[in-house]
Amino acid sequence: MFDRRRWETDSRYYETVVTRDLLDDCILVKIWGGKFNRLGGSRTIAVGENSVERLLARIERERARKGYVMVGRWQQA
Repeated sequence: MFDRRRWETDSRYYETVVTRDLLDDCILVKIWGGKFNRLGGSRTIAVGENSVERLLARIERERARKGYVMVGRWQQA
């Protein structure tokens, strides 16, 4: 399982990556920052397979509310 999504505004970006760790647990990595500076960060969260879609839907709504536009989505089974 691999799912990567990217949202952008004129000056900021936000990415999510859903993948599996070495123990085959589902993890979500959130990455954010500025397009024209080195400011940003990331956070890795262990999530259950049942809740990952709900969490991604919430992130999509939040990004849209803050003016971000989805610019890419990559998936692999």
